[in-house]
This record gives sequence, structure tokens and C-alpha cells, in this order.
Amino acid sequence: ARHELADEHFGEGVAVAGDRIMQLTWQSGVGFSYDLASFRLLETFSYTGEGWGLAFDGNRLIMSDGTARLRFLDPDTFAEIGSVQVRDADGPVDQLNELEYIDGQVFANIWQTDQIARIDPGTGVVTGFVDLTGLLPEADRTESVDVLNGIAYDPDRDRLFVTGKRYWAHGPAGDPEPEAPPVLYWFKLSRKVGKASYEPQMIDNRSGVGTMVAARDVNGDKKADVVVGNKRGTILFL
Repeated sequence: ARHELADEHFGEGVAVAGDRIMQLTWQSGVGFSYDLASFRLLETFSYTGEGWGLAFDGNRLIMSDGTARLRFLDPDTFAEIGSVQVRDADGPVDQLNELEYIDGQVFANIWQTDQIARIDPGTGVVTGFVDLTGLLPEADRTESVDVLNGIAYDPDRDRLFVTGKRYWAHGPAGDPEPEAPPVLYWFKLSRKVGKASYEPQMIDNRSGVGTMVAARDVNGDKKADVVVGNKRGTILFL
């Protein structure tokens, strides 16, 4: 299923909340609610500031805007019902980006770093960090391979997916491959004695990961389905 955004919107965070998919936009101040099964647009909502990451804790939407603040939204009215300032022992932790809610904690990608903060949503206190240093070797870091970005959790197998982001892939200016297809892959793990390798398996070549990704069993077949949100819109792969 596919729902493409109008050109004036830049799609950002997505979250599955019951039978709906919610999506933020970066600077439009507009969010969208879609029917999970059909991707039919149900309604729009508004918010102040920028929209970055979005997660759902079973009762509330949790939203980031690039600052050290997490906002809590009512999933039915989209009204802001609370917020916390995120901090560690050194002070506020800003640049909070993609979010995922896992076992009572908010996992937040810290933009422009290799760190994912684990946050107590009740207090805003960072309880620890997932250090992904070395996941992308220095030899593979280029101007276009910019930062870690997406987080998705597969509760059936208790595993975390992370994605990177080609920062310049927002148009032809500065992008070394402006006409390259926006691809989406999963990687098949193969193990041999003393060695592991990953074989790329293409899911799609018209979507890409963009800014946000979530993995959920949407259709009840006991397999992880993928939802991506990017400048093209919100796209579900079953």
C-alpha cells in the first residue's frame, strides 16, 4: 500500500497506533492519520514546531522535535497532554530524532551521533545508551553516508533494526547520485564457522527508508512488516 504526500510536505516520523498509522511532517506543522489496512487518509492534525520522531506507548503518542523535549499527544484528539525534558548526568540531551517504545522505555536516536538514548518516559532521565560506534566502518563513511537515523523494534524476535541516512538525498544539489532509485533492503544473515555475512534482499526500489522506519506484524501472519515514512509519503510493505 502507498500514500504519497503533496509536494509541500516533507514526511517524517511514523507510528502504528491500533488500527491507524500516524505520520508527522518536518516543518509543515501538519500530521496525518491513515487507516492501517487501506492507507486511506482519515484525518489531519496540527502541532507547533518541527516534527521529527514518533512512537506509541499503547496509550499516548510520543513525539520529538529535535530538541531535548519529548511531547506526549492524545492519539484521538492529538492534543498535547504532557512533556518531559530529557537529560543525563551531564545535562539536557538534545537532537532527539527517531523514536521507538520498547519495554517501558523510549529509545531515541541522537542525530549526528552513533548513540541511541534509552529514556525513562516518566522522568526524562536517560537510563543508558546503545553505542553503535563501529557499525558503519570509517572506510565507508562519506559525505553522502551521513548519520544513523531509523530505529525499529521486532517484538516477536526481540531485535532492533537501525538504518542510516544519506543526508544529501533530498534533491539533486550535492547528491552524488541524484537519479539513483530510492531502494529498501532487508539483510539475510548467513553463518559459517567463525564468520557471519549479510546478503541484501531488495524489498522495493521506489520508496527508500527516508527518515523513519517501523517493523510490526500488521496483518497477523507472524512475520515482520515494514512501514517507512519519507518525503514520498507513508508506505507499508507486507
